This record gives sequence, structure tokens and C-alpha cells, in this order.
Amino acid sequence: VFEVHTVMSKVVDNASRRQLAEYPGGMMFELGCHIIDLVIGILDAPSQVTAYAQHAAEIDDGLADNMLAVFEYPRALATVKTTAMEVEGFARRHLVVCGTEVTFHIQPLDNPTARVTLSQARGDHRQGGQEIHFPKFSRYGADAADMAQIIRGEKASDFDYAHDLAVQTAVLKACGL
Repeated sequence: VFEVHTVMSKVVDNASRRQLAEYPGGMMFELGCHIIDLVIGILDAPSQVTAYAQHAAEIDDGLADNMLAVFEYPRALATVKTTAMEVEGFARRHLVVCGTEVTFHIQPLDNPTARVTLSQARGDHRQGGQEIHFPKFSRYGADAADMAQIIRGEKASDFDYAHDLAVQTAVLKACGL
């Protein structure tokens, strides 16, 4: 894997913008954190994070509402993009993973279809591009059930503390904090 590109945006109403502006980190802290978790799951902790924060809206609330973070790795780059102003942002939320033999593009994240392009045939998948359809994704239900099993001691967490620390550290750096 040499590249990961992610986007998660939406339109945030004025009242919510004012609430979000009370805290540092802007939209990266509000939305980017979710896709940063995916990036860390794919590439692990970055060697460096460069954050770009901009207030692009005409409303004078001070919210960092247009943000980009670049994650650097020894042999890969990842970008995390988020904004509070994208019309139909839910439909364009996506994750792209590029390797030397495959490109994987899933969009939208909430009702996913993946476009997979292979340099050569693998298993049931032919060389070239094809779509893979996933079952309808319902938010939070599976996460809540998983958390309940962990709390009851019925299963171990899927992620260790090192992963969680790497995610939280990367989120703060991506927020420019």
C-alpha cells in the first residue's frame, strides 16, 4: 500500500457550527476522527502528520470547517479530508486504498459498494475493475452489540491499547493540536 485517501464531510447547520467552534480541532475532531481510525487500521501510526485548517464559510463563527491532514509513512502517504459545507457529503464519503497490485475504492461508506481493480486475477476476481456489493450497513447497531460483549467479558476488544493510542495521537495531530 502506497496511498490511502479518505473523505468524510457533511453540511453543518449554524447552531451546530457555533457549538463545534467552542472546541479546538474543528471538523477534523468532529468527523475526521472516524476515518483516521480506518487509516491507522490500514497503515498503523504515521511517522508525521501535517494538518491544514481553514475557515472557509462566510458565517463568522471561527469553526475550522475545511480541513485536510496528510499522514506520512516511510513508503506511503494518506490524506484525510473533511468539511462542514459539502452538499450531499454523506454520498461522497469514501475510502480509497492503492497498492501496487490493487486499487480499492469504497463509496459511500454508509451504504457501500466497492470498486476493486486488480493487476491480475485473484481467486474469484478477474483482472481489471469490478464492483463488489456489501449488505446494507446500519450504523451503530453492530458497534453497540460488540461493545456490550466486551463490557460483559464475552469477548476481547478487536483493537489493542496501542491502536487506540495511535488513533487518538493522530487525531490530535490532524487537528493541529
